Amino acid sequence: MNILFISSGLRYYDSSASTRNQQLVNELSKYANVYSVEFVHDNAKPLLNLPLRDEKLVFVKGSFRSNTDHVSAKAKRIKMLIRKIGRHLLRDSLFFVDLRTELIQAIESLESGQKFDLVITSSDPVGIHWQYLRIKSCRVAKLQCANYWQYWGDPLYGDVNHAAMPWMLFLERYLLSRSNRIFWASLTTCEDKRMTHPSLSAKMSYLPRVINVPTDLKNKISLDLHPPIKCVYAGNYFKKSRDIDPLIQAMSHLPGFSLSIIGNGETDTSVPENVEICGRKSMVESEAIVKESDIAFILANRRGTQVPGKVFELAVHPKIVVVLYEYEDNIVGFPFPKRFSFCKNDCEQIVALLRRSPIIQQHVFEEYVVGADSLKTALQEISAI
Repeated sequence: MNILFISSGLRYYDSSASTRNQQLVNELSKYANVYSVEFVHDNAKPLLNLPLRDEKLVFVKGSFRSNTDHVSAKAKRIKMLIRKIGRHLLRDSLFFVDLRTELIQAIESLESGQKFDLVITSSDPVGIHWQYLRIKSCRVAKLQCANYWQYWGDPLYGDVNHAAMPWMLFLERYLLSRSNRIFWASLTTCEDKRMTHPSLSAKMSYLPRVINVPTDLKNKISLDLHPPIKCVYAGNYFKKSRDIDPLIQAMSHLPGFSLSIIGNGETDTSVPENVEICGRKSMVESEAIVKESDIAFILANRRGTQVPGKVFELAVHPKIVVVLYEYEDNIVGFPFPKRFSFCKNDCEQIVALLRRSPIIQQHVFEEYVVGADSLKTALQEISAI
């Protein structure tokens, strides 16, 4: 079986979405020949190797400039203004860049002597699906008769980071309707979208993120809270979706603790001496800080159905992981609930938890549908065609 996997910066970015896609490609390669087309920026550099038969790049910035070079200065200003307004409404530049020629050329130049049996477009960003649909009606020889699947991380309508505009609902429905199968990385998002788009619900499935459980991972973790205790939070923390202030405030009452905050965000509270705001770091740097910590925190999203990617990354770490939430609804359908300690995102309750010793957690994954098994079952449908 030949699979074409279209994504953004599969090997070139170290975002949570890229990590999810990398894990998926590793699993796909066990059952099929995987070819990749990646949307990247001009200055992107590969960060890792993957088991790909071939790989081609579509450079977003270069293509964006070339599409405006042949027009007049006035027309260029008008086009730029329209795109600026559009990006403000959708916040995804791939909806406003014409990359059809580049994408077709990339696909045709892949070293595949046969047609593709399956095409998978994987977001984020959501514009990845749009870019492929723009060439789907073109007669690209290698794509004739190929099944088409979409794999979604964040939804377009109801994304926790963006306002739910009415036109996003219609655009989301259009994108989903053009796919043979639709997979969601979050179970709660999948269930929500089945209700939002009932006519498409039969095509929707939950495909959880692949997790690799180390063979030497102990079943039980116990931590006696005797200072010094190193804590870490890795992820963005913009107020609209996640509020880190209660955790920072709690640290001012815990002099034996220290907290490193990795990521971009905003805070309205004063930062005590035992809290270090590090800003965004590479995955390698972030992983090194997490590895040296005793307790890792996860901030559940304040609204929406999305699950932070750090849930899957930290679940298999041999350390205490605490999930902070504002409302019970924020953690409904949370993966492996027995694995984590859950605490209301409130200064007093966080302090009370961290003064309780010991904290004991278990690595329990029985209720989790392993991503590889779900993927294998879905691919069998294609093999049988």
